[in-house]
Amino acid sequence: MRKTFNLIKIPELPKAKIYDRETREKLSWFKPIDEPIWHAASNSDHMKPDDPVLGLYLNGKAWAFPWWIMKNHHVANLILDNQPILITFCEACSSASAFEPTIEGNRYTFGLIGLYNGSILITDRETDSLWRTFSGEALYGSLKGTTLKRLPIYQCLWSEWLEQHPTSQVLYGEQPERKGHGSQYRPGSSGMPLEMATTLLQLLDTRLPNHTLVLGVKSHSQAKAYPLLGLDRTGVVIGDRIGQEDIAIFHPPGTLQAIAFSRRLDGEVLDFEQTDEGKIVDKNTRSSWNYFGEAYEGKLRGDRLSFVNSGIKEWSIWSAYYPDTELFTSDTFEPLLCFSR
Repeated sequence: MRKTFNLIKIPELPKAKIYDRETREKLSWFKPIDEPIWHAASNSDHMKPDDPVLGLYLNGKAWAFPWWIMKNHHVANLILDNQPILITFCEACSSASAFEPTIEGNRYTFGLIGLYNGSILITDRETDSLWRTFSGEALYGSLKGTTLKRLPIYQCLWSEWLEQHPTSQVLYGEQPERKGHGSQYRPGSSGMPLEMATTLLQLLDTRLPNHTLVLGVKSHSQAKAYPLLGLDRTGVVIGDRIGQEDIAIFHPPGTLQAIAFSRRLDGEVLDFEQTDEGKIVDKNTRSSWNYFGEAYEGKLRGDRLSFVNSGIKEWSIWSAYYPDTELFTSDTFEPLLCFSR
């Protein structure tokens, strides 16, 4: 017998499924992470090399959030390096976001409340406003129209994150958390749940298979999707232009990790290329750059590129939120449906 839950109807969001407080208190995956337990990377026996993780890199420090822990909570309210941070995660559409949850100097804390347009919907405890996790925009309530500042968050395997950030902290969880709610999902795995599909605002975009993994990039009013396998064929870096924004996408081929940065630095537009050794350098100064937008060698050493709103998603959910999105095309490729090793 299919479970039934008590739902709240809001006329302004007729397709939303909003669960009442009693239901949310009964279901463990509605409880956000408010008091995380961190382990050093050197003490990470709870992790497996092929565990997908969300990675946060701020001010030279790194934190990893395993999929298998985040699927049980979907939201984390954190203080990292003395900075309030909000992390949201939907395992069904392979998407994650990070935000600064501060408005006019006040910190807000969040939790899962329901589903909307094929993904999760969150609420803040302070005003009960409803927020979309893709843009960090409040859709309903006293904070309607407010938008949180987005931060870069990466997706990759634990072994890859560990190699890049050997001093990272990693969120701790007990092994039974690997099972149960959401455990059937891996990055790009097929099958949008019916309860999510019924919240879609329009028909699915058929330009790509629904569960193709893409890097979605949003610049001002324009959006563009880059299938990961298409990026694999272009190498570790490509330059592009979205609207009036010159961007560079850094992507280690064959991985989930991809991010977009502005190519404009101190008034100059940088052009990037891959060397024969696979390094990222700018043609302007021949400085070397890492995948986190930092110059670590050369004339520009110590400089950092500005993050452009971007992140890994499945095509179905990216196109649902940005139906007019452009689609990056490279040489003929078969879309990457499910990332696995």
